[in-house]
Amino acid sequence: MDDFYDAINRFRFVLLISVPILLLLASAGGYWLSKKAVVPLGQIARAARSIGENELSKRLPIPQTGDELQRFSEILNDLFARLDSAFKRVTQFTADASHELRTPVALMRTRTEIALRRERSEADYRETIVRIHQKLERTSAFIENLMMMARADSGGQVLELTSTSLNDLFAEITEPAKLLAKKNSIRYEQQLSETPLRVSGNAVSLRRLFLLLIDNALKYSPRNGEVSVVLSANNGFAVTEIRDNDIGISASDLPHIFERFYRADSSRSRESGGPS
Repeated sequence: MDDFYDAINRFRFVLLISVPILLLLASAGGYWLSKKAVVPLGQIARAARSIGENELSKRLPIPQTGDELQRFSEILNDLFARLDSAFKRVTQFTADASHELRTPVALMRTRTEIALRRERSEADYRETIVRIHQKLERTSAFIENLMMMARADSGGQVLELTSTSLNDLFAEITEPAKLLAKKNSIRYEQQLSETPLRVSGNAVSLRRLFLLLIDNALKYSPRNGEVSVVLSANNGFAVTEIRDNDIGISASDLPHIFERFYRADSSRSRESGGPS
């Protein structure tokens, strides 16, 4: 049994020496691996902290590791892209709204300044007041629309949907549409379906929508042009077509046509067309 006990003693000695060494090596290796794994997280954190409200176009570095770190970086970049888009829309909305409000305010200020330069007749003062009142009504309507959009965005306004007759709706907007067309020297034609068409919608919002589309078509059509409205039914759907003689919307502008206050190339004048 002496050889057996000698082997056990030697094995015990090897264990006493090797186990602490193995533990030290494992700890050092684990520390090195964990530090190496945390380095990309530190880079991502530093890059994220460097992105301010005016630098939302910057993106995080994406480690090509094919693991969770890469997916996490891609998700954060998608988040920053959405934030950048939303921030730009808010900034553009504020700038455009300020521009829309600045014009009528400047006109009203100019009229009052001209009226106060010298004594005028009662008729002149009355005309000035009437013109200012008209501008105020348009400005009030614009502000009300802004408030409506803000409430809709916040979820505070829910449109009440009812069964709405499109035939009756277009019959109501025929007169103001023809007045707009006459003002712009454009021929306006309207063809409604003989069969009554009803949809589930909000009558006030639909009326505003169609008037805006018609006004836009008239505004950017050449003089002596033609704008036509056709209301028809197709496979159980109500179809409204508003056509004009404009040169159309370029492919680069199509992705933005539903953005608020978006306008196409400003160089496209009324004579050459240019949707907004």
